[in-house]
Amino acid sequence: MGFDRLRNKTFIGEDLHLNRYYEFVDREGNVRRDVDYFIREPNPRSIPSIWNRWLAFRVSDPPTHEDVVKEDQRQRSIKEKAKIFEEEDLKLRVQEMEYKKQQQNNLDNRNIIPKQ
Repeated sequence: MGFDRLRNKTFIGEDLHLNRYYEFVDREGNVRRDVDYFIREPNPRSIPSIWNRWLAFRVSDPPTHEDVVKEDQRQRSIKEKAKIFEEEDLKLRVQEMEYKKQQQNNLDNRNIIPKQ
């Protein structure tokens, strides 16, 4: 862990988005945790959940690099599975709509009275 003398913050770690995480003691003596975003426009959604737990004091130890990589892989896997599920769901919905349309056409054809 490094020490940032300009801001009196202790460097804790960095995520895969290059956001940097710090810990410091405020004027009242309370331990605080902070993030410096790599992109200067703060976006809390860019904070990985594993780091968010540390920032919110839900865990005492910061994640290791291995933890961060593992969590990133887990999140990517979830997104890939969700995409596959959504594609399959769309196919089933289209099939269901086509089936209902065919059923309605069959009913309509039965109700046609031939002209005499």
